[in-house]
Amino acid sequence: MRPASLGTEDLLLGTLTYAIGTIQWLQATQPHDAVRMLRQALIGAPRERAILVSSANCQLELLRDLQPEQGPRELVLLTISSKRMSAMRRLLPSELDRATRVEHRLIIIALPSEVFSTSALAQWAEMLQAWLTRRSATLLIVSEGDPAGLAGQLSGRIPGLSGFAQLHREQGAPRLTVHYWHSRPRSEGAREILLVEQENGFQTLQLLAKAASEDEAAPDRNEVHAERSALEGSMADPLNWYVYPDRHQLLHRAATARHATIVLGIGRSGEVDELAVALDSLRRASGSKLKLIVRETTPCLRYRDDQLLIAAGASLVVPFGTPPSRMFTLIDGIQGHVWQRQSPADITDSLDRSKPLPLRGRLTPRAFADAVRHMWAAKDFGELEHSLLHMRPLPGLGAESLIAESRFRRQGDIACLTAGGLYLFLFACRSETVEAALENIFPLSWQELFVSFERLAGLDALGSPLFLEEQFSPSMAKSSEPEPPAVKMLAPRAVRLELSKESHS
Repeated sequence: MRPASLGTEDLLLGTLTYAIGTIQWLQATQPHDAVRMLRQALIGAPRERAILVSSANCQLELLRDLQPEQGPRELVLLTISSKRMSAMRRLLPSELDRATRVEHRLIIIALPSEVFSTSALAQWAEMLQAWLTRRSATLLIVSEGDPAGLAGQLSGRIPGLSGFAQLHREQGAPRLTVHYWHSRPRSEGAREILLVEQENGFQTLQLLAKAASEDEAAPDRNEVHAERSALEGSMADPLNWYVYPDRHQLLHRAATARHATIVLGIGRSGEVDELAVALDSLRRASGSKLKLIVRETTPCLRYRDDQLLIAAGASLVVPFGTPPSRMFTLIDGIQGHVWQRQSPADITDSLDRSKPLPLRGRLTPRAFADAVRHMWAAKDFGELEHSLLHMRPLPGLGAESLIAESRFRRQGDIACLTAGGLYLFLFACRSETVEAALENIFPLSWQELFVSFERLAGLDALGSPLFLEEQFSPSMAKSSEPEPPAVKMLAPRAVRLELSKESHS
């Protein structure tokens, strides 16, 4: 039987084994990916006696889909609260010795990366390695998040660390960057593995080359095939381009292309889904070296439409207002480009994730939490950015009155009040557009209504019992102190001034 590794059924991941008496570290940018890789690590250690140190939520999510016959032959679960995480790093050896037997065990720690972000990391790792050596134990750390400076320290081969890899996403596709690992030659340097998601983890799709090489000569590598509508505004057809009067003819020709450039136009938002399906079909049939360009001929694409088209296979979306000459320059610039995203498992699922639920405005806490979890899926898949906000009203302003004065125009923009405050979820809203969105929702600028707001990185806050409430209730209703009277919103009132002459004697 093969030794325990990050992927016993995978040719490349199966070489990432664990060395006794040392630390192996995997840093995952996305929580969703961290849990998936953690589950894969457990499945890849069937002969081991293992210890898992993590939060209770992590254990519930990890073990939920794990079958009885999967994973280590023995698994001890040690739960740690968020308040104890920082102390745990310092007290780990003594706490593990006190809690369970650690000799000849595979110890797995799954905690936020912030817990380990410190200048004393090298000394801690060296101390920990000495303890692991005495216990003939192995440590795998799976940390979630990407705090500044941590990856730089870990990639520098600090003492005690025999392996470091980063799991991240580039344009939605999962990638594993292996900086070093004890089972790989030191001279090889960092290598990047393009992954594909499986039911219980990841599988290697491609070991990316260290440097891009020239494509072999292909008969269609310099061909450009364009839809007539995509050339709107151009004085004449570009030299040596193939121009088609309608999309049907263009798609028929594109189906047999492999290295060519295909230019399609879009002028109505109602065409987005149909175009996404066509792009997905072309990408699957023709591969990653086909260049697929979408030109917006009228202002019809929103942020989520752009992201859907890119996820479906577009190499480039040219926004409305881009002059034809500039478009031609952009197309010249992507020659030789290789599409490196991963096609969605099912384009229908991507279409569904790109659309908000038909909800807007205030919801009960439970309905709010359920709706946010449903719509958050697009963020987990790297397809869309959403914003979950925790708002702090100014003293004297009632959260109830603020909600009453607000106007939610977009589907998917929802709010709720809890004893913990006011929460907003803005569908397909990036961090740089949050303030503009708040200006559209509230009657005054957010600075005049709120002390501050926090953009939450994940959904941990929704696990609070506060979000089990199924009734509308004021956010301060459960407070022991009376809520201060809400400040009445001021509205301008016309005043007529009459001037009279003052008499002087």
